[in-house]
Amino acid sequence: MKFRGKMTDIICMKQFANIIVTIAKLSKLCVVRLTKDFMYFIIVEENVTVGKPMVWSVLEQTHFFNEYNMAGVSEEQNEIYLEFETDVMARSLSSLRVSHGARSVKMKLTNKKSPCLTFEIQLVSIQLPGLKLLRTIAERMKALSSYIVLLANREGTLILKVETPEATVSTHFKNLTVEDSGGDEENDEFFSARVDIKKFVQFLMSEQVNPNKVLCKIVDDKMVAMFLVHEDIVLHYFLPVVAV
Repeated sequence: MKFRGKMTDIICMKQFANIIVTIAKLSKLCVVRLTKDFMYFIIVEENVTVGKPMVWSVLEQTHFFNEYNMAGVSEEQNEIYLEFETDVMARSLSSLRVSHGARSVKMKLTNKKSPCLTFEIQLVSIQLPGLKLLRTIAERMKALSSYIVLLANREGTLILKVETPEATVSTHFKNLTVEDSGGDEENDEFFSARVDIKKFVQFLMSEQVNPNKVLCKIVDDKMVAMFLVHEDIVLHYFLPVVAV
């Protein structure tokens, strides 16, 4: 069996994520059925000897996917069935529901102890300057506020900002390396997230890992994802947005 699909249309990605969120509100478990032309989400009524579908959602793959390839166990049984936890998938796709949150999402069937669906979501990535310098700046800002706002755009500009009733203090970095910029027309548009400054400083203390590079991905008003890359090791660090 094999399956691989890719979505790049923002509206379709949002629709797909919203469908999963709706399903997650109805049941903890769901079955996805993959065929050549359609993707089905099926919720079976619990505590019934002969299971009866309670929800039956049909998605035409040509509407959602730019790329879609699948193969079942044989030509005669060219289908794939997988059961998954709905809340886990809903959380995994949360960035698709945010404006400018994701540029694309890839779905593929993998075998990690057992068959499962793996999602690869492409976000805006900017390479951070030296962690020591950032930590020095963040430590000083910590004396002013409990929260810090991170802003970045696809032109390679990163801004660290704290706001208080008395003043707004910000530090700007320009010409940083941007990965997967995608050639958008509005490269100067900023993506931002307000996070706990203590947790941000904790991350900046990871310099002992001596990373080759540190990437920051901002899901607008949703979260900050940071990655320390050191040879074959990648350390993931996620900071949720703090509501105003």
